[in-house]
Amino acid sequence: MINDFETWTNEMINFHLPRWDELPDVDLYKDQVITLVQRYLAPLNIKTDTLITPSIINNYVKLKIVPKPNSKKQYSRLHLAYFITISALKQIMNINDVKYGIEYETKMVGEIEAYNRFANALENSLREICTRLNHEDEVAYVKDTDIGMSLS
Repeated sequence: MINDFETWTNEMINFHLPRWDELPDVDLYKDQVITLVQRYLAPLNIKTDTLITPSIINNYVKLKIVPKPNSKKQYSRLHLAYFITISALKQIMNINDVKYGIEYETKMVGEIEAYNRFANALENSLREICTRLNHEDEVAYVKDTDIGMSLS
């Protein structure tokens, strides 16, 4: 059991979300978007059948959380960044807060920088928490507030 735990924490310490320039710079169909989001977030062990689905994508567009796809129903790198961010954050926040946070951050620094900052924050939070967990003599427990503060 300890080896499984250490393996998991080491995977989280080394977790990498692609940065903007690493995302595909071609238009993608919905099924391709779903495959990529699931692949990028797979190490987080989020239940994939509710992570992102065609109907979830449609709802995000309908609710104007994500821009509409192009006329050929294809999604760009921008859409992919939105779907990655939303899929990760909806695990710990309600969707309205996620929408507000994305709107705020993109107004402040632009879409590319906002996405890259999110990827950095998620990786740094996971690295910090899992490093603490690997040093059992220093950690009695990790509070929920530690996790939340690291992501903000």
